[in-house]
Parts: sequence; structure tokens; C-alpha cells
Amino acid sequence: MSTWILLRGLTRETRHWGHLPDALREHLSQTASHSSGEALRDAACPRLLLLDLPGNGEFADRRAPATVAGMVAFVRQAALQTGAPGPYSVLAMSLGGMVATDWAQRYPEDIERLVLINTSMRPFSRPHERLRPSAWPGLLGIAMHWSDAVEAERGIHRLTCNNVETLGTDIDT
Repeated sequence: MSTWILLRGLTRETRHWGHLPDALREHLSQTASHSSGEALRDAACPRLLLLDLPGNGEFADRRAPATVAGMVAFVRQAALQTGAPGPYSVLAMSLGGMVATDWAQRYPEDIERLVLINTSMRPFSRPHERLRPSAWPGLLGIAMHWSDAVEAERGIHRLTCNNVETLGTDIDT
């Protein structure tokens, strides 16, 4: 089975996946053990890579490329440097979906499958579908508090997460 790569969107980093990577890891382990009769060792075969886009998370100190092609080059190199075997399955959200799709188009031999969540690329969603007008006031509030990381994260949480019970834990993380 292939290695899965998870890619987030604009201004998000791998820790914003929350519990999803653990759930996916568990599912992949169960699937591998059922299909092969024995569990695969994670150390022998990397199953899941969480990669940050340049300018975010682990790579926050790097300038983000101005083009999707530049992000593809960065992420592709980061994946290859891990030594994880391809072709890759990629689960990607928003801008990560744009990067993953461009990667698959440029290097089809690298990608086995794509799973895209809330992709913001044309022609799959029009501008008003990518950024609903009803969200604009909330985004303006976030922009006004961008230098206050906690307040900005609270605003992003309100716009992107229906689970308000995890707000405190999410912000602390």
C-alpha cells in the first residue's frame, strides 16, 4: 500500500489536522492487517506523512512560493527526502488540494490517488462558493486581530469548526 501525505491549506499547518492523522493511521493499520494477514510495522513502511507548505508550521521561517508550481516543487522534494516510497496517496484540503492536483498533473507517476476536501480551485468552485459572503465579516475580524494569535485562532475556529466544545483545547494546542 502507498504512503499517505496530508496537506493543509492557506495559513494552516499539520497540527491543525487535530485527531484525523491518528484516526487515519489506525484505519490504515487495520486495513493493512486485514489485507495481508499481519500488521505492517510503521518503522519499516511509513504510512502517513504530514507535510507543511512553506511559510507554515515547520517551515514558517521560509518564504512561501508565489505559485502553486513552486509549492509543488517544495512539497515533492520534502516527500522524497523522507525516503517514503511512492507513488503517494494524498489527502489535501483547500490550497493543499490545489497543490496536490498540480503535483498529480505534473508528475503522474508520483501520485496514486487524491482525496480533496473543500478545494478552492477553479473550476470546482466559484469565488462566492470558496468564500461565502456571510463569512466576510468574520474574516475581517480575524484580519483586524491577526497580530493576536490567540484571537485570530478563535476567529478561524468559529468559521471552520462546528465543534465548539473543543475550542479551548484546540486553542491551547
